[in-house]
Amino acid sequence: MPVELVNGHVLLPHYPDWTRKVQRTRAWQTSVDRTLTGFEARAALRPKARERLTFRVESWNPDDLVRLLARVDAALKAGLGCCPGWGRGIPLTTAGGTEVRLSRPAWDDVQAGSYLFLAEPDDGEGFEVGEVAELHGAVITLTEALAGVWGAGAWAWPLLFGRP
Repeated sequence: MPVELVNGHVLLPHYPDWTRKVQRTRAWQTSVDRTLTGFEARAALRPKARERLTFRVESWNPDDLVRLLARVDAALKAGLGCCPGWGRGIPLTTAGGTEVRLSRPAWDDVQAGSYLFLAEPDDGEGFEVGEVAELHGAVITLTEALAGVWGAGAWAWPLLFGRP
């Protein structure tokens, strides 16, 4: 079964099981060294915190379960995966061509080069991904035109990239 790649990462577009909380955690990796004077000095091993998004996925039907398992297997083999930032969605007013209009201003961390995930909440496989070219408040311009036209009722999420 073919899987979709976004910037070399396997896309995992499956909705979380909303009966359980989507959890976001941060972890800083630091080390403690002794100085020449005998005191301790703490040093960060990375400039930014490592973020983790944890959620449980529930398949809608047997076909959806097969797609989920194929995508998870491909992501584990590739070592790279991406998923929408569940819990951070913004409803759309309209989206079509290269323009996406949100119902409120976009996220602070979305900028040119970021990716958006567009979907209808009730449709498990109807989605599109677009790369952000420009961002002005609630209007986002994409680098390439969307295949479909999205109206009110659809949502947008930022795509998060990482290791599965």
